[in-house]
Amino acid sequence: AGSLHFPGTASTYQGESAVVKEVEPENYNYSNETAWRENVDKVMKSWFSEQDLDFVSMYFGEPDSTGHKYGPDSPERRAMVRQVDRTVGYLRSTAEQNGLSERLNIIITADHGMSTVYRNGLVDEIVLSKIPGFSFRDLDFHIVDFGPVGLLLPKEGRIDKVYNALKGAHPHLHVYKKEEIPTHLHYSHNDRILPIILWADPGYVING
Repeated sequence: AGSLHFPGTASTYQGESAVVKEVEPENYNYSNETAWRENVDKVMKSWFSEQDLDFVSMYFGEPDSTGHKYGPDSPERRAMVRQVDRTVGYLRSTAEQNGLSERLNIIITADHGMSTVYRNGLVDEIVLSKIPGFSFRDLDFHIVDFGPVGLLLPKEGRIDKVYNALKGAHPHLHVYKKEEIPTHLHYSHNDRILPIILWADPGYVING
């Protein structure tokens, strides 16, 4: 296996690490399209074709960086999405040029999406501490203030109290017990998922 600029490339897992790896240098320019193509050429020609690796992870830091800097609906991010699209096309054509099309699966993933958030009186913000009947004192642990999703661990015997206080408290806040989460979300079976799950509609974040 190989890894190029992917988070964790330099790490060792249970005593093993990638056979071929390249960590991005300090102050690396993640938006350089020429460098992207050079990396694709390296992986397709050298790593796959010549070294016969069976798996390679590659990381491109866009359009994440541009979206955070200028906003998800900005002209800058739209231009960067077009650049990413060109690179996907280059990735596919380079695989074909190296005779890999029939035996290489290209999987594209992302760690999160991005949406414009409205604040400063433009919307009725979701603030849990302002909801009647809800108190952080009823929780042993919580994950909020990080975007449109929240996880709550109520103290023993207080799940229903917390759930009932939040359910229906805001028109753009969705509240579920872990076992009630819609099956199509595939988010209920892991032990690390807390008993109460919150998520907000696009344009909203969950504030403590």
